[in-house]
Amino acid sequence: MYAAQLNLLASSVASQRQGIAAMQAQLWVLDEQLAMLEQILGPLAEWGKTWAQFEGLVLPARGNPGPEG
Repeated sequence: MYAAQLNLLASSVASQRQGIAAMQAQLWVLDEQLAMLEQILGPLAEWGKTWAQFEGLVLPARGNPGPEG
């Protein structure tokens, strides 16, 4: 009986390690996807900041009544 329990424990540990290996693989794939997304979003964020600066120069500020008011 003792040997059967040790075999069951060893199988359980091996199974848990396989589960961890699968999770590591999934996390690696997710990290790669996030890295690609980061590369795409970086330039877009810079473009958005530049666009906001342009809008600030071209469009009148909100709440500013202008020369009439």
